Order: sequence, then structure tokens, then C-alpha cells
Amino acid sequence: MKFMVKAASDPGLKRAHNEDMLLIISDLIRDDVYDKEFEKDTKVSPVIFAVSDGMGGHSSGDVASATVLRELAVAMNGLGSDLSLEELRNYFTETIEEIHEGLVEQARRDNAKKGMGATLIAILFYENKVFYINAGDSRLYRFRRGILKKISKDHSLAEAAGYDRGTTHVLLNSVGGGEKVEVDFFEISDIVISGDTFLLCSDGLTDLVDDDTIEEILDVNPESFVLVNEAKKNGGNDNISVILATVDFVSGVTEPENEFLELVNKEREGLEQMDNFEADKFIRENEMELLTVHKTKNISGDDAEIRVYKKGEMKIVVTNVEHESASEGTLNFATSYGNISKL
Repeated sequence: MKFMVKAASDPGLKRAHNEDMLLIISDLIRDDVYDKEFEKDTKVSPVIFAVSDGMGGHSSGDVASATVLRELAVAMNGLGSDLSLEELRNYFTETIEEIHEGLVEQARRDNAKKGMGATLIAILFYENKVFYINAGDSRLYRFRRGILKKISKDHSLAEAAGYDRGTTHVLLNSVGGGEKVEVDFFEISDIVISGDTFLLCSDGLTDLVDDDTIEEILDVNPESFVLVNEAKKNGGNDNISVILATVDFVSGVTEPENEFLELVNKEREGLEQMDNFEADKFIRENEMELLTVHKTKNISGDDAEIRVYKKGEMKIVVTNVEHESASEGTLNFATSYGNISKL
């Protein structure tokens, strides 16, 4: 598997020091940039990229983020082979819980570190599979063919309550913050193809640059420093950390067939595109039988469905794709095909 990684961690314009930190395999990065291409057999050498955004009084935020990523890098060295999803989840959950307890204990012993904690967002490539790990409100996105898709969910009051992010920045979960830490650990291999770019970032980027603008930048000039500079242009009032990791499956894994398009082309053979309203009306009025339902994903990883209706020689195929838009929420794209002109 080949990786092209471009990363930057910057203090921004308003903070005295940088409490963010990046982890790229085993390299810890703060106040620096990174730009490398390399190839790894992830069955032999797992690969991890992570961002941690520290918080706390005095300089304890940078201690927290450094501790989280340093201990995570150590844990990678002890990672066994041929682990199941459950074994892998348990390994990283227990590791992060131990890091959490260590930070809590430091804060108990040293009043200057009271409130110390850090977010964690990471993507793990293990034995030709892909996973993400999340605790906090740093984010993971996937960028593919001009479309940016948010993968992680913020552990924040805004996300939980459906508030606008600009109205509250209350964090509900972090490593070291609170009595316990909750860890998201999910496999995302089924939504990854060769050529995908993953964006991991702290909220110093996403609070100042909206998802649509990030999408536009990645489409035109996919450089970490361009994203950092955009956040600075908009005020730079927090530390800004960005990892852009593009993956190329050069061995063992190939891009899956586009099942959605194959099924659509197969089912719509001999049919003409028709108005969705007219198709729905015709199906109801003629009591057409629902013959087949295909649930799949399109080439961008969006949920897709193909419904095939038939009655005698009449056939109508209706496709629906649900696309998550950064600015408009869930969008539904329906298309209908039919041969009702035969009547």
C-alpha cells in the first residue's frame, strides 16, 4: 500500500503555544510540516495517522496531546497480528483507557494540570483493512473525486443536541477529561478505495473553514499548508493541525466494482429516463408490483437503492442515492426509467 502524506501543525495567530500534535506512524510533529511518500505492507507493518488537540491550564494541554500520541505510538509496537475486529477494538480501547487514567492521575497530583485532556482522531491501516478511532471533536473526512464526506462524529454538545457548532464548543468526551473516556472504533474498509484522501484535523481548522470551502480547496490545491493558511486568513484563533493522507492499494487490494452502476445499467436496459413524479403516479395508478430492491452503495460510498416495478410488459426502475452534504444535510437524488410508452 502506498501513502502520500502531507501534514502541518501550526500554533495559529492568537495562541501563545501549540497544544496540538500529530502522529504519522511513529513521528510526533508539532509546529512543523511533513511531506513524504512511502510504501508499507500493512499485513506486516500497520500504519497509523492521528491528530490530538490538547486542552487544560498553563502548558498541560500540550503535555496531554503529546502523552496521548506518544503512548499510542508505543501501543502500535505491541500490536499483534491476525487480530479480529473485536480483539483489535479491545486492544485500542484498553490502551486509550489506560492513557486516560494516567492523565487523570497526573491532574490529581498536580493542581496546575487540573482539567488536562486531549482529543484523539486516528486512522489505522491494519492487514489491508482500514479503521478509525475517535474520542473528542477532532475530525476524520474522506475526499474522493471532488466530494468531501465527514466520517467521524463529534463528541460534543453541538453534535449531540443538533446545535450549530458556532453556538457551543462544549466537549462531552476526551482522553483525560472527566471520569471516563468513550472510544469510537469502527472498520471503514468498505468505504475506502484506491485514490481516496483522508483528512484528519483539529477544530482549529473546522471552526474557521466550513466543509464546502475545505472541499473546494482539496479539489484545486490539496496541500495541508493551504488549509492552515485559510484558517489563519479567517482569524487563526486556535491551533491548526491537518493531515492529508492519500492511499493507493498497489497490492492485495483493488478498487471494488461499481455495483450500483452495474445494476442500474442492467435493470434499465431498453428503458428511457422519465419524470419522477410521473413514474410515482404511474406505479400507484397501475398497481405495479415491486419486483426487486437492491440496496448498495454508489462509487462515492453513498447509500443507494434500486427499486424495480413491473406489470405485464411495463417496467419502471427507480434509483435513489442519499448524499451527506456538509451544508445541506442529507440530500436525496432520485432518477426514474420506464417503458410506459409501449402502452
